Amino acid sequence: KIEKVSTNPKNKPKAIVEKFYYPKSQKTEQNQEQKQEKPPEPIDDQDFHLKVKFNKTTITDPSNDLNYQLNRTLGEGTFGKVYKTTCLETKDILAIKVIKSEQRYVDSARLEIKVLEKINQLDVRNRFHCIELMDHFECLGHPCLIFPILGKSTYDFQKTNDYRPFKFSQIRVMSFQLLQAVNFLHKTCKLTHTDLKPENILFIDDSYDEITSPNSGKTLKLVRRCDIKLIDFGSATFEYEQKTKIVATRHYRPPEVILELGWSYPLDIWSIGCIIFEWYMGLCMFQTHSNIEHLAMMEKILGIFPDRIIERSRRAYKFFKERDSSDLQSSLSAQELCNNNPSNDKHHSNYQVDFNFNSSEAKYVRENCRPLYQDNQMKSDYEHRNMFHLIRVMLDYDAKRRITCEEALSHRFFKLLEKDRPYIRSSAEIKKTARTLGETNLETESITKPQNKTNQQTLADFIKQETANRLQQKFSQ
Repeated sequence: KIEKVSTNPKNKPKAIVEKFYYPKSQKTEQNQEQKQEKPPEPIDDQDFHLKVKFNKTTITDPSNDLNYQLNRTLGEGTFGKVYKTTCLETKDILAIKVIKSEQRYVDSARLEIKVLEKINQLDVRNRFHCIELMDHFECLGHPCLIFPILGKSTYDFQKTNDYRPFKFSQIRVMSFQLLQAVNFLHKTCKLTHTDLKPENILFIDDSYDEITSPNSGKTLKLVRRCDIKLIDFGSATFEYEQKTKIVATRHYRPPEVILELGWSYPLDIWSIGCIIFEWYMGLCMFQTHSNIEHLAMMEKILGIFPDRIIERSRRAYKFFKERDSSDLQSSLSAQELCNNNPSNDKHHSNYQVDFNFNSSEAKYVRENCRPLYQDNQMKSDYEHRNMFHLIRVMLDYDAKRRITCEEALSHRFFKLLEKDRPYIRSSAEIKKTARTLGETNLETESITKPQNKTNQQTLADFIKQETANRLQQKFSQ
């Protein structure tokens, strides 16, 4: 409808203004069209994670025409998320690591794929306890890595078990397998993992038995099978590559990284020493968030730093001060520190960590840090002493003198390990053996089959004999 309106009522030349009125039906249709033209919903959230609806979201591998349906979250990190997934074509249950679409994480994922492909190439039979990369592709800007599905990490298992230690015999097996994996990385792949920690060590099978502690009456979880796999190679570095100054998670970081002395394979050895201690005690050795407190903890647990280490560091002035005569009367005497630290050549150091052990900020260090060997739960037991000796030589301040993986695999702590695969008893066999020995709360053990074929002892008798021997060395909960 068009209406002409006069704007000059006094007989002057008229200017005609046209006003347009749209029919209501036409205006409504235009508004509806505008509402329908909304921008498409983003596929990522604000943190660059892929938006997922469980049992509905499907990720496609374009190279193989395989579709992976995401079922639930298995884990999450700064890199992205890991999901339990079902391949719709093969019906296989797998794990898929979906990396954030942010460019720095995409670049890091491509480096991790390169490392994992190298490991697959050099470990065709998958004998060295490293996670196997089954497939990889990119979907909607997210690198996706396919792995076999595994159990909980050793950290998560301890967390759900009220941070209780693992069995001593299981620690021996887990430590040996971890050293085999890292020795393979160092010697064959020329790689440093750089981020070894309990969260990155997964059980192949995390099924467990529950027992009641005779002391506390609490229910404890005992993992049946302690075979492990090493994961997360996103920070792994080839020996020929340029190295960043700061690597490794804080609690498992060696002094050469803090003091910027340069790092290589011995970095991983230090982390392994911290991990074995954590498996044994159920708590982190260096629970800290600052460099100065970290070094103070080292000094209290492992002893004074040798002069030669401090004098090589350009950053030493930030953390150390010269030791004067009054400092020798501190709670940690020089002699005690020397006896506790074989790396300082039994001499008095001219330096000490510039940290006030009497301050309120040092309360945690005062109450929780003590010389390493004082944490040995069975000081009279030969095998426990062997384990603490291994930990100690792994935590040598001097990276050049630190024990290597190859040397550690031959350490006397591992002499009782047999070459055959551990024989894992069922719950029924555990109870039967417990009744035979009059022990109602017998813990799960990995018993190794006898290798001598001429031995007339039956397997049942062997189990009883071995269990009786180990009960005497039972790790106190």
